[in-house]
Parts: sequence; C-alpha cells; structure tokens
Amino acid sequence: MDKHGVEAQIKLDKLNKKLALEDEFNNLRPSLRGSVLRLLSTIISLFFVVWLFPEVIDQPVSYVLLLLIFGTSAEIFHESRRINKRMDTLYRLLKNDA
Repeated sequence: MDKHGVEAQIKLDKLNKKLALEDEFNNLRPSLRGSVLRLLSTIISLFFVVWLFPEVIDQPVSYVLLLLIFGTSAEIFHESRRINKRMDTLYRLLKNDA
C-alpha cells in the first residue's frame, strides 16, 4: 500500500469507529417499550408471589408495598446503568471529535 492508501484506511477505520459509537449511543436511548415491559414484569412477579403465597394478601399492605419497592428499585438500577453507558459512549464520541 502506498501512503495515500494507508491514510485512507486510517480515515475509514476512524469513521467506522465513530459510526459504531453513534449507533451504540442511539441504541441506549430510553424507550417507552422498555419501561412498559419492566412495569409489566414487576406486576406479573407481584401476582406470581401472591399466587404462590396467598397469605400475603391477608397480611398488612406493607408486603405488597415492599414487593413494589423492590421492582421499582430494580427498574431504577437498570435505567441508571443505561444512562451511565450512554454517558460513557457520549464521552468517547466527544473525545474522538476533539
């Protein structure tokens, strides 16, 4: 390869890396579908626990609230991970542009 071919290959590799980072950044965008699916999974797991242990209904409401709190905290944990991954990807994109 000559000098121009090597430079063209380097530019093409940088462009491909940038496009891959942009795709990753866009894929990490929060979606309504994901939030609805997590909410439904929390509700289904709550009904599953009530089905397995019907005595939970006879207890104070605190057990049901505790299960909902666990579901909500799991959703918050998942979203925090996605946000941090998205911020890291944005940082890498900006670092490559500078």
